[in-house]
Amino acid sequence: GLGATPLMEQYIVYNKVEEVLETKGIRVYKAYVGNYFTSLDMMGITLTMMKLDDELKECVNMSVNSVGLK
Repeated sequence: GLGATPLMEQYIVYNKVEEVLETKGIRVYKAYVGNYFTSLDMMGITLTMMKLDDELKECVNMSVNSVGLK
């Protein structure tokens, strides 16, 4: 979310995206839904996807301690 889009609406969009990807045989490994890149209460969402290999999956699963992710 960019700041002003309610979390419920973000999940509605995510569910539709996951549904479309599933029909194409693409499995979502991990999803982050929320306000991560805000812009002064701007409406809208961003979507970022990447293809993961085993090495990248290890990186995604590493623990972090930051303001945005725990």
